[in-house]
Amino acid sequence: MRRRDQWIEWMRAVERESDAAAYAIELLNERLQSDPSSLAARGLEHRDADHVKASREATYLVRLFAVFESGLREAWAEVEKRTTEPKVADLCDAFAARTKMPNDRLADAHRVRQYRNRIVHQAAVAPEPISLARARRFLCRYFSFLPPDLVSDVASGRRADAGASSLALRASVGFGSLMRPGITSLALAGIFFWQFSQPSGRPRGQTCRDSARHRHELRQIDDAFSIPLT
Repeated sequence: MRRRDQWIEWMRAVERESDAAAYAIELLNERLQSDPSSLAARGLEHRDADHVKASREATYLVRLFAVFESGLREAWAEVEKRTTEPKVADLCDAFAARTKMPNDRLADAHRVRQYRNRIVHQAAVAPEPISLARARRFLCRYFSFLPPDLVSDVASGRRADAGASSLALRASVGFGSLMRPGITSLALAGIFFWQFSQPSGRPRGQTCRDSARHRHELRQIDDAFSIPLT
């Protein structure tokens, strides 16, 4: 797969992770309807579950833009052979000028950037809200105008992979009500699906042993897909 297309696929993957988290939230809500006290046993309240639902799209939009920005910076370093670190707004403008990108594609990317800034920095002037699906579409369309091969060798690609994953994970940490550091959406969905769908009549000892086993399995999933935050 060409490097440009790989970055586009990574942006699409963020949206799919958000869909997995949405499903996990549905399972949680179903469990709370049948057992309203299940959160209290974990030191949580119903408002925590409400915050998860309310912040999901914002959390993943920040992660989406982190992947987009990492791709731009890789292209700046590898294709343009620049060592500077310009603001992301300037990067967007620079690549748009170099690729003769239509003005509306650039404008859409800036709309996502401005909305992301509102989420992260709580901007006083609120831009138009953008759904995660539209944001992904806008950023992927912008990225499709970049050169197809963004790196010169495999080693630099691996460094970029690590940088993108780390940046995306760092972005998600700021919204800890949804994602704890190092936990992927797949693992989150697995936690909710298993913990909140157990038959109420199971022996307590068996449930505890199974819980420990599943936590170990989820840690293995986490180790396979995560990069430590440093």
